[in-house]
Amino acid sequence: PPSSSSSRSKRLGSHLPCPSGRCIPCTPMPFYGNGQQGPNGTPVKGGMIQRDDPDFDRAAERSSRVTEVRPGLDPAAAAAHMSRSNSERSFKTPKKYGSVSNDTQQEQVARTEISKVKYKLIAGRSNLALASAIAETLGVDLMDATVEAFNDGESKIQLIESVRNIHVYVIQSTCPPVNDNLLELFLMVRCLRRASASSITAIIPYFGYARQDRKMVARVPISASDVAIMLEKAGIDRLLAVDLHCGQIQGFFHQCPVDNLSALREMAPYVVREIIPGFKEEPIVVVSPDAGGVARAKMFMECLTTMLVKNIGLAITVKHRAGPG
Repeated sequence: PPSSSSSRSKRLGSHLPCPSGRCIPCTPMPFYGNGQQGPNGTPVKGGMIQRDDPDFDRAAERSSRVTEVRPGLDPAAAAAHMSRSNSERSFKTPKKYGSVSNDTQQEQVARTEISKVKYKLIAGRSNLALASAIAETLGVDLMDATVEAFNDGESKIQLIESVRNIHVYVIQSTCPPVNDNLLELFLMVRCLRRASASSITAIIPYFGYARQDRKMVARVPISASDVAIMLEKAGIDRLLAVDLHCGQIQGFFHQCPVDNLSALREMAPYVVREIIPGFKEEPIVVVSPDAGGVARAKMFMECLTTMLVKNIGLAITVKHRAGPG
C-alpha cells in the first residue's frame, strides 16, 4: 500500500514465506525496520538489509522486504500485501552510476563517429563568391555537389557526398533571376531531404518576394507567405535571412524558426571610417526610403551615435506610386 511521508518502517511479522513457489525458497526471518540490526549484525537502512555481509543469503535478502504502514492500516492487510509473489515484487539491483548497456555503447560510438563531421555547406549558383568566403572563414570546404543546368535550362542537382545524419547548410540567395534561384533552392532542399540529412538550414541573404507581404489590391497573392509555405513543405528546418524587408515575414513560417540577422552594426564602422570623414563638419542625415524602413534607419543612426558621430539626424521619405513596382 502507498505510504505517508510521516510514516515509519515498522516490524510487521516474523514468518512470512513466499507463497508463489516460483522463486528460491524463502528462509523464514523477521522484517527489520530502519536503524535496526539485521542478521549477523548487518545494519538495516531504509527498510532493506545492506549487503555488506558476504555470508548473507540471497534468498533471505529476497524475503526481507519492509512496507511502510499508514496510520490506521490493518496489520493483517499489510502482512497479506507483503506476502505477494516475488514475480510481482521482484528485487532489482540498481545500476551503478554511469553504467550503460552494450546497445547504448554502440550508439554512443556511432554518434561519436558522426560528430567528427558536425556540418556541411552546400552552395547554389546565386552567389558562389559569398559561399566560398563563408567556408573559408569557418575553415571547411564546400560540399562536393553538382549544381548546374541541363541543355534545356532545367536545374540539375546531384550530391556527390553522403549527407546521412549530417546537419547541412544551404547557401542560396533568391536574388535576380529570382525564379531560377528560388527553384534551385527548392530542388536542393528536396534532394537533401531525400538523402536523409539530419537537418537543413537555408541561408538566404536576400529573400526574394519579400516586398509582396500583403494584399494592396484585390485578387493578388501574398507572395512572401507563399514562398514561406513552399520552403517549409520542401523540408527546411531553419531559415537564416539578412535584413528582411519587413519583420512580419518571420510570421509566415509556422513550422521552422527564422533568424533575421542585421548587417547594420557591421556596416557602421565602415561608414564611420571611410565615408563620414569626407563630410567633415557638415550635418549627416540617415534617410528611410519609406515608412517600413524607419526602424532600420533609426537603428543605424543609433549605431553611428554610439560611435561618437555628432550632428546626425533622421529623415523619412513619403512615397507616392503610380502602381506596384
